[in-house]
Amino acid sequence: MMEHRCGQPIGWEAGGGGVRFRCREAVAPGEALHNNYGPKGNGELLFTYGFASAENPLDSVEGIVVGCRKGSGRAADELHAARLQCLAEHGVPHGEEKEGTLRIGPFSLHEPLPEGHE
Repeated sequence: MMEHRCGQPIGWEAGGGGVRFRCREAVAPGEALHNNYGPKGNGELLFTYGFASAENPLDSVEGIVVGCRKGSGRAADELHAARLQCLAEHGVPHGEEKEGTLRIGPFSLHEPLPEGHE
């Protein structure tokens, strides 16, 4: 049985009634063999194959929207202004709803694919 490793260079070859996995780099004797299910986040791995990986560089969270209600008074105004500045500085999508409530998102925490993981 092979373990999954994101980006592992391996070839899948079908034919003759079976599937052959061919390593695309040298494997030392006794070293574990790894398969690659493709560029998938943990949600897809868990749903499709029944496992997730704590070290998955392709894991993502998408579609988050967070609300942040504005309080009243000078301190609340200063905090609200600081929140707006921080969101703008970091390029986080946001907007203001009625009564100053901040809507933060939607956004994705998915990073660009690491080199060689396409």
